[in-house]
Amino acid sequence: MRVRALDSNGDYVCGGGTGDFLVNSINAVAQCIGTALQLWTGQWFLDLSAGVPWMTEVLGRYPAPLYDSVIREAILDAPGVNAITSYSSSVSNRVLTVSVSAQSIYGPLTMTMSVTAPISGGGYGVGPLGENPLGD
Repeated sequence: MRVRALDSNGDYVCGGGTGDFLVNSINAVAQCIGTALQLWTGQWFLDLSAGVPWMTEVLGRYPAPLYDSVIREAILDAPGVNAITSYSSSVSNRVLTVSVSAQSIYGPLTMTMSVTAPISGGGYGVGPLGENPLGD
């Protein structure tokens, strides 16, 4: 497995030759999990069905068993992941935090990731047209 490394801003690392890649390592698998969870359904123009359905099955008023199964599935589908050994999630102030330990093809890994819901109380968010642009 070979993936281009990401910097602290989530941008590709370039200009360092072979040092720009994570190769056959737990860090490569962890990055694949992180990027899989960061891809929202509808964001990738080549496949609008790819990604985690954050808006339709996770964030908002969805019960924990439903969104936990969606997130677990996304983790298991990430390249290099063999199994999830432990999983937990918690929500506080519109921030969903996921902690996972998994068995990868290169050994065990543990990581934590947070996602912030971009939705205000009305359900539409606040954009350039105001809080309820559809007039509801």
